[in-house]
Amino acid sequence: MLKNSLKLKNEANTLLERIEIIKILSRYTNEYCFVGSYANNTMVWRDIDICFYLNETNIEKFFNLGCELANLDGVCAMKFNNEFILNPNKPDGFYWGIDIIDKSNGELWKIDIKGVQLDTYIDIKRYTEELITKLDFEIQELIVAVKNKLLIRDSRYNRYRTPHGSSFYIYDLIVNKEIRNINIVLKELKKIGIY
Repeated sequence: MLKNSLKLKNEANTLLERIEIIKILSRYTNEYCFVGSYANNTMVWRDIDICFYLNETNIEKFFNLGCELANLDGVCAMKFNNEFILNPNKPDGFYWGIDIIDKSNGELWKIDIKGVQLDTYIDIKRYTEELITKLDFEIQELIVAVKNKLLIRDSRYNRYRTPHGSSFYIYDLIVNKEIRNINIVLKELKKIGIY
C-alpha cells in the first residue's frame, strides 16, 4: 500500500518543482512547512497541504499571493477562506484551496495553502514534526489502509478523496490511542460519523 503512497509523493514532488510554488511562497514568507499526508508519507489521493507563517493579517497581500498562484500553469479553480471569521474552531488564518492539473500527466491535484499567525504556525509545525517521528512503516501502512477504506467520490472533479477532516481522527486513533486493528479503527471512525 505504501508503494502507491510513494508514487503519489514522487508525483507531488515533480509537480511542486515544475510549478515552483515554494519560490512564489518565499516572496511572502520565510517560514513554511508541508503538513498532512504529504509530510507524513501517507498519501492516498493527490493532495498537498502547506502551512506558512503570515506575519501580518493583510488580506490584500494574501490576494497578491493568490494572484500569483492563479497564474500557475494548470490552475483550474481556487477557493479563498478567511478563517479569522469563518471557522472560530479552527486555527485562524487565510486559506487558498487550489485545483491544478499536472500538465505532465493530466492528473488533477488539490493544493491547500494556509497562512497563520506565528503561535499557530509553531504549533502546527511542532505537531507535524512530532507526528512524523512516531510513524514507522507499520503505522504508515495502517493509516494508508484506513484512508483507502474511506475514499469517497468527489463528483465535482470525478476523483476519489478522503472525507474532510478525517486524517486528524485517523492519526489520533492509530498514533495517540495506539489502535492497531483496522476494523476497530473503522468502528471508532463510524462512531464519530466519519465512516
